[in-house]
Amino acid sequence: MWEDNCPRKIGFHKFLTKYSKLFPYRVERYAKDHWMLTQELIEHGQRIVNKTYTDPSMFVLFLLKVGVWKNPHGVELQKTIANIASNKIEYIKSIFEEGLSIYWGNIKDKEKSSEYDDGRLIDTFGRLKGFGKETGSRKMTSAILRFLDPTKYGTVDYRNWCILSNTEFMFLDEPLLEPLANTWEESKHVDIDTRKYLAYLKVIRKLGRKYGFTPAEVDMALFAYSDEVIPLSREISLTISRSKEKALAMMEIVQEVANSAREVGFSRQAKILINAIKPLAEEGKYEDIYKLCIKMVSSRPDMDEKIERRGGKSLRSQLPKIKEIYES
Repeated sequence: MWEDNCPRKIGFHKFLTKYSKLFPYRVERYAKDHWMLTQELIEHGQRIVNKTYTDPSMFVLFLLKVGVWKNPHGVELQKTIANIASNKIEYIKSIFEEGLSIYWGNIKDKEKSSEYDDGRLIDTFGRLKGFGKETGSRKMTSAILRFLDPTKYGTVDYRNWCILSNTEFMFLDEPLLEPLANTWEESKHVDIDTRKYLAYLKVIRKLGRKYGFTPAEVDMALFAYSDEVIPLSREISLTISRSKEKALAMMEIVQEVANSAREVGFSRQAKILINAIKPLAEEGKYEDIYKLCIKMVSSRPDMDEKIERRGGKSLRSQLPKIKEIYES
């Protein structure tokens, strides 16, 4: 039972030793070749920090691999890759130049970096799309830093945070962080901003120094242990089912629009709409449905006006409902 293996039962040194070694096997259950990707990213990050890789294309490749490593499943993976790919290569180059300048000048050779410089470094990479530009979340940015220097940085995740804060269960004699929320499920939806990530770094660095582990090893141990508390398989299953649920809810609205269009004499247009959206709904691609609906509305304003004039429901009139589902 996981209760018998928690840090307060077996001691933190044994806990970190056991679960940092288990990380590759635990994650491999849910994301094939994840540990091999981890090794590739460690080497890639070292080459960037050591100035072996300087071409912007290598920075782009590094970011894409980080995205796959951090969000290896389904819709989240698609969204992550799309966001990263939307950054212009010149902008990525400038961000790496700025970030590495901060790292080389103020962090790399210091035994303890200042919170100010860590914050500057975090927020520099956080300006990239896909790494918290819109939300302020630093979960993805933490993965960049973890591979640029695993001796100073670890990846932050709500799972690790829940263990360190005793969320729902008693893992530690005393919590080391304030809870993100009252439950694991609620914690999942709380953005971990720069301030919170700095607090997390402070804790895992202290644990690492005390027990002889790097921050990256501490975060791997925490994540591997979290699979015993709330199995990753359950989380993946919930994510997939929620995506399918959203897609089907959107499809119901689209079906209403198509039925209404037929009733007012636009059968061909109704058929085109259903044929375009239905395959996406069956695959649970709710984001693609939303984007396609926006594209269709913007490309055929005259058609929506004609349907509305005859008293039918247009896709344009129902788009706010689809957007509400997308954003919920």
